[in-house]
Amino acid sequence: MKSYENFKKEIKEKLLAYMPEEYKAIEFIRNARGLEAIAVGKGYDDGAIMMDIKPYFKLYMQGTDIRTVIKRLADSCEKNIIAKEAFENKFGDFDRYENVKDKIMFEVRSVKSQREYLGILANQTVGDMVKLYYVPSGKTGRAFITKKLVEEWARNMLMAMRKKPYWSVYWKIIF
Repeated sequence: MKSYENFKKEIKEKLLAYMPEEYKAIEFIRNARGLEAIAVGKGYDDGAIMMDIKPYFKLYMQGTDIRTVIKRLADSCEKNIIAKEAFENKFGDFDRYENVKDKIMFEVRSVKSQREYLGILANQTVGDMVKLYYVPSGKTGRAFITKKLVEEWARNMLMAMRKKPYWSVYWKIIF
């Protein structure tokens, strides 16, 4: 029987066979609006790639064989892995603020259209507009900066206080 739950179970069981060896964690993530994505990563502490699974479920429901659907999903995941690795090679260690600070950009969007992401992404809200921060990736891609990443940057800078005078680290966090 073709059900969404069976589809997710098949993906979770069989997708890793198509993935590079170091990718061993699969998780389904649902946002506040009920949209679901699949996250594939090297482990739970590593940044995972995320993919919308709705188009793949649609293929499955239209009669495409599950192995074909999983293979297409794996191909898309692999393209995202290549893009992620190219991004990491370009910027080095993304977790280090020093590596990306000169490349951080922002875009202004409507708060209404971005409400579901405001709890996750680093942002500044002014009235009904929000400024979202990102680092360009590839020709048209963007890697949005999350609040968790900003916290990591601050933690790294505070750890550096042990080696530098307090005021130099504080100055970097403020500006």
